[in-house]
Amino acid sequence: MTTPPDAVAPRFSWIRNPDGRTKAAAVIFVVAFMCRLLPALLGGGLAFYGRYDDGVYYTAADALTFGRIPYKQFILLHPPGIMLVLSPFALLGRLTTDALGLSVARLAFMGIGGLNAVLVTLIAYRWGKWQGILAGLMYAGWSGALYSETATMLEPLGGTALLVALLLLLRRENGPSVKAQYLAGAALGLACAMKIWYVVPWAVVVIYQLAARRYRCGLRMVIGGAIPLAVVLTPFFIMAPTRMYDLVVRDQVLRRVSTTSRVSRLTIIFGMKNVVAHHGPVLYLATALMVGLTAIAALACIWERSAGLIVAALAGNLFVLYWSPSFFRHYSALTAAPIILVTVIGIGILVRQLSSASLGRPVVVVALAVLTAMAINNGTTKTGKVFPAKFKAAAPAGCITADDPTALIDMNRLSSDLGHGCRVPVDVSGITYDSLRDVLPNGTIAGRGHNLGWQEWLYNYLTSGSAFILIRQPFDVIPPSYRPLYRAQPLIAAGQHLRLRRGFGST
Repeated sequence: MTTPPDAVAPRFSWIRNPDGRTKAAAVIFVVAFMCRLLPALLGGGLAFYGRYDDGVYYTAADALTFGRIPYKQFILLHPPGIMLVLSPFALLGRLTTDALGLSVARLAFMGIGGLNAVLVTLIAYRWGKWQGILAGLMYAGWSGALYSETATMLEPLGGTALLVALLLLLRRENGPSVKAQYLAGAALGLACAMKIWYVVPWAVVVIYQLAARRYRCGLRMVIGGAIPLAVVLTPFFIMAPTRMYDLVVRDQVLRRVSTTSRVSRLTIIFGMKNVVAHHGPVLYLATALMVGLTAIAALACIWERSAGLIVAALAGNLFVLYWSPSFFRHYSALTAAPIILVTVIGIGILVRQLSSASLGRPVVVVALAVLTAMAINNGTTKTGKVFPAKFKAAAPAGCITADDPTALIDMNRLSSDLGHGCRVPVDVSGITYDSLRDVLPNGTIAGRGHNLGWQEWLYNYLTSGSAFILIRQPFDVIPPSYRPLYRAQPLIAAGQHLRLRRGFGST
């Protein structure tokens, strides 16, 4: 007996007859994905180099597939979540080429960026159609989120987890179900398996539930998050308990204080650094206006109470970014979604309270124009650099070394070097946060350019291979005493301001 079409139509009606929200989400996904894909295609291509961190995470995943144990056999300054996520792509790279594995992984993370834009849309849509569309478009072109989600960084996955938790908890008609509370906790717990900073939004959300006297909800979220987090962490902790704690917790807390000032951090966090062409007073004024607008919107969200949880999450994430010892551009993805949601929802509340359609329409039109310009500007900014293709053919047999593992990936030597037992430190610079940290007499931590112990280690490592490449020279400043030593090594190939030189290792 054939099942009548009407019997199955309700379950899949959103596919056959998508509503406005579904159509908007689909469009926003495409816009967000393209805003992340274009900078890579316009810059260094999908296998670009220049980010370092995402090359380290991919290399850690590849090392794991060869049986090398993180924390015990190589440095990984974060929980193992990102390594596990990237392992399937590393396996693909082993079967094909390392560069293809990394390229597909980056495409997947661009897709995660599109998913995050959709989640922002769905959350804001609960306060109104235009709020959902504006929030989604704003996230699609937001510089911090866009920059992070162009590569395989930690923040895109943590952002997804936070947004999933908010989507589950922010039910406007009825409170979240028991299942939703456990799932929200699980999402936030898994975020901590990517980066320990996400323990703050998890704690903030739980505390928010306790403050609202929803004690059982808070407890369920703690239990729901603790179980999957323990499943991810425990196997690695058992194999190297002390080293895992030192690398993931201690070394993060003791990181060298960033040279980026607190005020400069705000220009990046609130998305103005990449939008305002001028620096100095104009940039600071634009940032102050954005901070003020967000603050007003936050007060509106708190006053209405329905969006108070998002304000709490924003406050927690802002606290982390503002006071953390280290700060880099991609960190701002931590606050991207909360800032956007609070701002859009709060402004929507204010416009509604004024009961003025004549005010609402101009706000929407102006916002759409600004968001379009922002998306075009950020989506067409080149990212990454092209790796010289001739290095792959010119590289001799034997182990290749580099201060950025992305070079090994682009030369298709990462998996082969790991397979042949070559020395692959995974995180070359990360050693300066751990065993080769250089603490000066005044208590500050020396930068890598002044860390002579690490410079000696770096020279010995790089020249131990049959050939080596120095990529991160602007960051890993080579002191004058070592420059002639590197230049004395025979040149094999040159291109794109890079040099492939022969090392002392045998071929």
